Amino acid sequence: MTAPIPNTVPTDAGIEHLDPEDVFNLVRNKLCLLVDVRGEDRRAGLIDGAVHEPAIADESFLQRASRLAKQWSEEPLVVFTCQYSAHRAPQCANWYRPHADARQRVAILEGGFRGWEARGLPVMRSTGELESKKADAYALEVGIRFAEAAGNEITPGFDVEALHAAAASCNGCAPPKAWGSPPSSPSPSHPLPQPCLPEATLQPSQQPQRQQQK
Repeated sequence: MTAPIPNTVPTDAGIEHLDPEDVFNLVRNKLCLLVDVRGEDRRAGLIDGAVHEPAIADESFLQRASRLAKQWSEEPLVVFTCQYSAHRAPQCANWYRPHADARQRVAILEGGFRGWEARGLPVMRSTGELESKKADAYALEVGIRFAEAAGNEITPGFDVEALHAAAASCNGCAPPKAWGSPPSSPSPSHPLPQPCLPEATLQPSQQPQRQQQK
């Protein structure tokens, strides 16, 4: 079963959405740089060959974007991913794209780590089911807070506090020090597949739907 993830961050023009199997082949043949922007939720599992550059750190990703563009300037393609590629990955891609060379392709991994895993592609350090669910709850809590701090609207009826409670039950997962940075330019919505959402994250009569920014 799939459903759009609430408050998915839309990507700006010039940012591609790539299928997990395509990215797998690109990474295997060293034709792209896969950037994992997750934090504590990396406990759910890792993708071999990905580099870790957290979206949330003492220095915001927006402030790091220019330096990272120079660091990765020789890469023909930079692909961002987080747990679902719904919040942190698209927002980081939006911030990175203006600093990258026009000839460099910038993309997000469709469905994120969970989309990759759902295709049966190889992962490392996969945890048990309970810890995996806690990592998902934490990922959604962090992602939505990050999206909100970056200037994205929160869907009415979405119970972010339910996610907060679910994330708080994840032992060892501390809330990040900084959630985000100034807003980026709005662009069209792009719903993503969602393997599972924690219970009670939506009001019963609500369907997750992004509002257009004005």
